[in-house]
Amino acid sequence: MGEKTSEELVPLDVDRLRLQLLKNHSTGTVRNVLELLRRIINFGVGKQLCQPLNWTIKLPKPDPDSERIEVLTDEQFQQLNEVWENYYDKHIAHLHQFIAWTGSRASEPLKLLWTDVDFKQRLYTKRDTKSGKSLIFPMSERLHYILKQQRELLEDCPEVMRTSRFVFPGPAGGQRKLDSYLLPFRRIRDLAGIPEDYRPNYCLRDTVASRLLSSGATLDEVAYQLGHSPGSPMTRRYARFLESAQRGIADRTQRVMDEMLN
Repeated sequence: MGEKTSEELVPLDVDRLRLQLLKNHSTGTVRNVLELLRRIINFGVGKQLCQPLNWTIKLPKPDPDSERIEVLTDEQFQQLNEVWENYYDKHIAHLHQFIAWTGSRASEPLKLLWTDVDFKQRLYTKRDTKSGKSLIFPMSERLHYILKQQRELLEDCPEVMRTSRFVFPGPAGGQRKLDSYLLPFRRIRDLAGIPEDYRPNYCLRDTVASRLLSSGATLDEVAYQLGHSPGSPMTRRYARFLESAQRGIADRTQRVMDEMLN
């Protein structure tokens, strides 16, 4: 669109852009792109640098899945753990476990390098996150065990994987592609008896967030663990949708206020 003026744009241009974006991006991303186009034009109009459109840029309707919360029950998580223990591809099992015990986006462990893992100080670093920042996290006992298991697993792999700088490398030793885990993750979900409409990585993030809130963690603490910005609407939605989290926040509020009286 950069080579066109607002007067040259026609609705078909926006339709083509929308359809092209939908091939590889979520509805939310497409909405954001079209909203940016609309804002740029409005800015130009406000500065009297271009003419306003005589038609409206229509944004796609919000994706209902973006507001859906998929929280696993204790039984479902126990079944999932059994599937991990017996799954034939331990690389995939370890990758899925990493997401479960950290609340990471699926893309984050795929970019994880061994130089980002400090076994001695028990820290790991997420680089080039969605927020654009590098974040350092303490390594829990379970995560320490998972990463140790992954390192031992790679020692018995072909050299290209054994010497790879990636923690979860692909068969050729390079960074594993995003679509390489989709079918295996769905297979693991199905084996664990988790509903088919549950997204196999998002349900883990949702479960981490909801359990943290229910146990008394603050929204900012949950945001940090999930890699959201403080006060992010993506974090606030958990408290809004989960009665247990709302109750946990209310009880925590009462406790801190009661402390002022004692």
